[in-house]
Amino acid sequence: MPYLSYTNFSSIKSLNLADNGLNGPNLNAFRNMTSIETIDLSNNRISSVPFWLGNCAKLGYLSLGSNALNGSLPLALRNLTSLTLLDLSQNNIESVPLWLGGLKSILYLNISWNHVNHIEGSIPTMLGNMCQLLSLDLSGNRLEGDALVGNNLVGNIPDCWNSTQRLNEINLSSNKLSGVIPSSFGHLSTLAWLHLNNNSLHGEFPSVLRNLKQLLILDIGDNKLSGTIPSWIGDIFSSMQILRLRQNKFQGNIPSHLCKLSALQILDLSNNILMGSIPHCVGNLTAMIQGWKPFVSFAPGELRYIEWYEQDVSQVIKGREDHYTRNLKFVANVDLSNNSLTGSIPKEITLLTALRELNLSHNHLSGPIPQGNQFLTLNDPSIYVGNKYLCGAPLSNHCHVDDRDESGDDDDSKHDRTEKLWFYFVVVLGFATGFWVFIGVFLLKKGRRHAYFKFIEEAVHRINVTFRRET
Repeated sequence: MPYLSYTNFSSIKSLNLADNGLNGPNLNAFRNMTSIETIDLSNNRISSVPFWLGNCAKLGYLSLGSNALNGSLPLALRNLTSLTLLDLSQNNIESVPLWLGGLKSILYLNISWNHVNHIEGSIPTMLGNMCQLLSLDLSGNRLEGDALVGNNLVGNIPDCWNSTQRLNEINLSSNKLSGVIPSSFGHLSTLAWLHLNNNSLHGEFPSVLRNLKQLLILDIGDNKLSGTIPSWIGDIFSSMQILRLRQNKFQGNIPSHLCKLSALQILDLSNNILMGSIPHCVGNLTAMIQGWKPFVSFAPGELRYIEWYEQDVSQVIKGREDHYTRNLKFVANVDLSNNSLTGSIPKEITLLTALRELNLSHNHLSGPIPQGNQFLTLNDPSIYVGNKYLCGAPLSNHCHVDDRDESGDDDDSKHDRTEKLWFYFVVVLGFATGFWVFIGVFLLKKGRRHAYFKFIEEAVHRINVTFRRET
């Protein structure tokens, strides 16, 4: 592009040269763009950041993702005090400079899939000064240290989230983090997505999460959390669509308050130590009846609507992993497998007409499997395996003729048992009353006592006379 060197670009506001195979020297023609506000140079072959970018004082959007950048970032970029988005993903950057923490205007920072701290080191502490961040992506690197996002991180999650109250998402999944979920998470009132799955976190379900009333996705599965599942989840998270607590050490009953999560699409409580019965109120999970609704409201001042969430959600169903990405129109499903649940399968589950996946295997459930409606499609025997007292289709274990659907006849059978108990009680009470009335009269009335004995003697005499005549 040599002819461009004679062109005046000083008035240009936006430049998009993405996907062109450009390299560094080809870009020097744009060095006089002093009014530029948006630059997209992603998906090219640029090996070094153009030096003249440091002169673009009004620059608010800079995307250099998917190039061949290497080494560290040039010092000139610290002059970009108006920058709100910086995308350096999928390059060969080896370190994050300390001065980056001084760019207080940055809201979206993406340094994913580089070679940051390729050999050793921890997450740069200067990131803790960027309290204005709405999104931070450091995934796909080889970071070591105490916490942030999606690498091979070890140690505890720092309890320092008080100043990051505008965050919409935290994703620390698939690391080696330990310790407890920090209490300062309770200050993240605008948080919509919280992914802490696939770590080694322990402790009980943190009560501070009840402050996160905007949560849509809560995934703390595959950890070492214990205690009971709090009932307030159903009262607080009215918009929650994914609740994933699998592979922990939660025990106790499944709270019936979970049935208040009317927007819930995915409920995964598998591989815990839960006991008791499956709540009959599962028929109240409205989203599993009506199906997917893409629009979700946020608090004033935040994103008003999000259509088709741009999220990645991995989910293990019946031994396979389903990966829902980009347009998150995921499959509504319930997984309660590998617990110690007892009782019958509630017939109310048949009301969940949008339910596509169900796994109740390896529990202690009993009685006939409900038939009709949605259960006509849930005909894979493996979703019921490991419950030896279940019977009926699709299992080969047929129900006996006198087997009753406990989920529908429980109330009637209890009523019958109550009536029988009252009947026996009245009979015994009547007999006892009559007996003691007779004894009382017999003992207290002398005349009647003599008359009674006289009657007995005469009866015996008549029997003897009759017997002698016949012989």
